[in-house]
Amino acid sequence: GYIPTHSILPILTTTKYGIIILDNFSNSLPSAISRVRLLVEMEWDKAGIPVSNRPPIYFEKCDIRERTVLEQRLGKYRRSNGQSRIVSCLHFAALKSISESLRRPRDYYDVNVTGTLNLISVLEKMGCKKMVFSSSVVVYGKLEGMGKDVRLKEEMRIVGKKGGEITNPYGRSKLMCEEILNDLCAADPDWRVVILRYANPSGCHPSGLIGENPLEATNLMPTVSLVVQGRKPFVKIYGTRFDTPDGTGVRDFCHVMDIADAHYNALSFLENSSMLKENCRTYNLGTGRGVSVLEIIETLSKISQSPIKTVLENPRAGDLASVVCDPSKAERELGWKAKRSLLDMCRDQWVRFPPLPLVGVWRFRKADESAVRFGSRRTREDTNKCEYACNNLSHQISLIYPLASCAYKQ
Repeated sequence: GYIPTHSILPILTTTKYGIIILDNFSNSLPSAISRVRLLVEMEWDKAGIPVSNRPPIYFEKCDIRERTVLEQRLGKYRRSNGQSRIVSCLHFAALKSISESLRRPRDYYDVNVTGTLNLISVLEKMGCKKMVFSSSVVVYGKLEGMGKDVRLKEEMRIVGKKGGEITNPYGRSKLMCEEILNDLCAADPDWRVVILRYANPSGCHPSGLIGENPLEATNLMPTVSLVVQGRKPFVKIYGTRFDTPDGTGVRDFCHVMDIADAHYNALSFLENSSMLKENCRTYNLGTGRGVSVLEIIETLSKISQSPIKTVLENPRAGDLASVVCDPSKAERELGWKAKRSLLDMCRDQWVRFPPLPLVGVWRFRKADESAVRFGSRRTREDTNKCEYACNNLSHQISLIYPLASCAYKQ
């Protein structure tokens, strides 16, 4: 997954936790782990972390719909006294395409809802009752008065009480998961859950080594990247007569590295039980500032110094003029605030997907305004690093345990 790949980086760089990654490779490749490991090792080297203090990264191939297999995989991570080392779970595993969910509703309920129930049951057996759940602003549905100058607040969707109509199986499956987690926390006070609602995560790691795969994505920024690379002739703009400054739809685009930082903050928040006002807390993640579709296209065009051809289309069913989050609650309680700008998002996206004639991946250093190129002219050391930099990344579930409780394995 695009988001979990980035989210485990800040957790590992602190060296406080080890990671167990679960993935069934339905939309990913095994090389993903090598690329994450490369980036983390570079951070550890930079910080001078001794090898003996570096947390391990384990991987288990597993599908969360297979409860027995899931229990067997996680059962390996027990101490000699039988107690599990797993202390927290970051739950990202889900199908997430709105349009696809309309064609394959059964699959979406099977993976998103049944899979979540299986994971909860196994975690309870492991004695782990802390979870950060990846949700979406799509759970707000169609709210009355939603549009220009309206920012989404958590209380606009109160599970079981208040919210707009959800028009697709993906959104309903995410809301069902939220309802399950809320009910679970109400019934068992030992459970502690943080639900993060976000939309339009964009950009990638500044190195360009990890990021969203535009060949399979339908989101705006990777789609525009294909046009910049010459692999698509144009990008479609759905709607140009909205009540917005330039007539195109406005959305809350948030840098994926900011989203990653929010997951680490949420994990730390769960560890400090004195900060929890209630067992299950929900937060919006975003910048609180809307950016139009045209702004995204123009900014990417300027950074890539390439014209981007657009085709104007009518708005799709359900398209809204503006969808912007209010992230103030996350700032107050999680100590999180989006720090990266639209320019950062577009620059990092271009670094990952430059025009095809440019060979290699460029990593820009702001400090000395120099660039390190992993391309045709490179040292043997760079070549070894580049061997990790292939294919797309995807990690579905990250299970966290304290470094002190496990042995490091090289």
